Amino acid sequence: MRISNMIVTEICEVLTVYSVKGDHLHRVDRESYGLSLCRSGRIVYRHGGRDFVSDAASAILLPKGATYDLNRQVTGMFPLVNFQATGLTLDEFTLLPLQNPVPALFAYDALFRAFVQEKNHLRAMRCLYELFDLIFSAPGDGEDILAPAECYLREHLADPDLRNADLARAANVSEVYFRKLFTRRHGVSPRRYILAARLENAKRRLAGSRESVGEIAAACGFSDIFHFCRAFRDAVGCTPGEYRKRVSVI
Repeated sequence: MRISNMIVTEICEVLTVYSVKGDHLHRVDRESYGLSLCRSGRIVYRHGGRDFVSDAASAILLPKGATYDLNRQVTGMFPLVNFQATGLTLDEFTLLPLQNPVPALFAYDALFRAFVQEKNHLRAMRCLYELFDLIFSAPGDGEDILAPAECYLREHLADPDLRNADLARAANVSEVYFRKLFTRRHGVSPRRYILAARLENAKRRLAGSRESVGEIAAACGFSDIFHFCRAFRDAVGCTPGEYRKRVSVI
């Protein structure tokens, strides 16, 4: 498969599919290409006699014209972009491994805001290309250097005092060089990455627990509930309470 010559001619839909365990879908002659991500849950696509698993470890490119079966094995949420394109040779489902899904989900959220909320199709097109570039770009030379910092980040994500200086110290590089390597690899600055990761954790807790909004804010690394609610609304387009009512699985 080659995407270097791909030209997106139309963004048809940008939506998050709420998938319920046990549901089954048979689809005939898909009318557009699709890019599917996973926030939570698990779906298995059956196409051409093969199974393709959609979970947090990978994105999936869906071919135009495909006929397939979809089995929802674990309840969850699956961001989806349907689009038309030229110059794309895609005959079968294609798994795209993600070392970390957070940057891709962050880029999807920017695309959703541009296309659905702002109805700015020019910006949405740019966001979609940025999403593709992020998924298909190989890690840079700084991957091994960043490994200790990324481990430190995962262990201290809930610490509201987490700073770039701490991460740079873990990687044993200067703060300026750390920001450069991190942004090159993940497509966003460390600050924006941390915010996106905390919000993803908050979304999972809102959907799958009975914790209060204040408890979730504290558990996800926000210094106070007001900062959390403002950041959540800016990123998602609704309050944490509204989001919980829409997607709760408990």
